[in-house]
Amino acid sequence: VEKEVEIEADSDESSLENAIANREQDAFEDMASQLNLSIQDNAELSELSGQVLIDVTEDGMRIQIVDQDNRAMFRNETAELYSYAQRMITHIGEKIRVLPNRISISGHTDSAPFRAGSNYTNWELSSDRANSARRVLRASGVSVDRFAEISGKASTEPLLPDRPDRPENRRITILVIREAPTLPTNL
Repeated sequence: VEKEVEIEADSDESSLENAIANREQDAFEDMASQLNLSIQDNAELSELSGQVLIDVTEDGMRIQIVDQDNRAMFRNETAELYSYAQRMITHIGEKIRVLPNRISISGHTDSAPFRAGSNYTNWELSSDRANSARRVLRASGVSVDRFAEISGKASTEPLLPDRPDRPENRRITILVIREAPTLPTNL
């Protein structure tokens, strides 16, 4: 009888974990759709929609804001956001602030080095840019306790590995972290 109770408890716990994971997955997918639609429907932001990549991964909902030819998010070699990029990050913050999940922000650069003799490198730049994004999210209403990690990746994780010099590698990644246990793919 004791073994049956233990098996039932494990089964109940597993069912609860599955339900929580499924609910979180649905929330991420709904939020990704809402965010994409709200950007498309906003006249000011819709022209930037090609620079916002949103997907749901095993780590959570990932929002990447990438540079393109002739349209950077930050002023050259600085962590100063252009006003349109700041409005985009504000819009994202206003949407994701309703989710309870923690947030990780990472900054990424292309492979172009700073001029010789400079003490400022892509490591500092990517970290400073991630912090700029954090400040904008905070100002948009995301509570301070939601930030789990702010990091600079420099050019170590290019979006386009075969083209490390491309502007698309310069980006900010906002990850709304998956808190519930992920389900194995065979379930």
